[in-house]
Amino acid sequence: GQGVSPDSRAAAEWFLKAAEQGVAEAQGMLGYMYLVGEGAPQSNGKAYEWISKAAEQGDAMAQYNLGVMLGGKGAKEDPAAAARWLRKAAEQGHRQAQSKLADFYSEGKGVRKDLVVAYAIYEISAKSGDSAALKNQQALAEKLTPEQITDAKTLAPNWKKGSPLPKQSKTGTNPPPNKQQAR
Repeated sequence: GQGVSPDSRAAAEWFLKAAEQGVAEAQGMLGYMYLVGEGAPQSNGKAYEWISKAAEQGDAMAQYNLGVMLGGKGAKEDPAAAARWLRKAAEQGHRQAQSKLADFYSEGKGVRKDLVVAYAIYEISAKSGDSAALKNQQALAEKLTPEQITDAKTLAPNWKKGSPLPKQSKTGTNPPPNKQQAR
């Protein structure tokens, strides 16, 4: 096609051969190529098909991409399913998935809104080097009380890859009081 380098087309062909053999990483990469139209014609349907296959096999990048798609970018929006896939990737240590899952908790998208859980997951992602998560955590701290920040820090202080991420806090499901009014 126009605007597609021969190398991208060749890569897509090789990914297709491996994807048809059930190689999760190849399925995920091929799906992504369809999603963005690189090396293969842009097709949300084929992207969803291949990314789903890889996600079902436990590929964290594919789980993240499927979560993003179901979050409203390239597939029929299903916030609850998006949050489930993001959680699977995030619990494998995928820091972009962690940050996106924290966004979902912050917004109440597909999960019960819980700013304390969002803060805790942003912290986990920030500790792995995600500078955007650190900025989001700092912005969220402005909306939380000291009690809520303490609650967040107890949710996952020693989180390890492969462990469950927090789903609910003691103090974060209620809207926090306005910090200015409390002073």
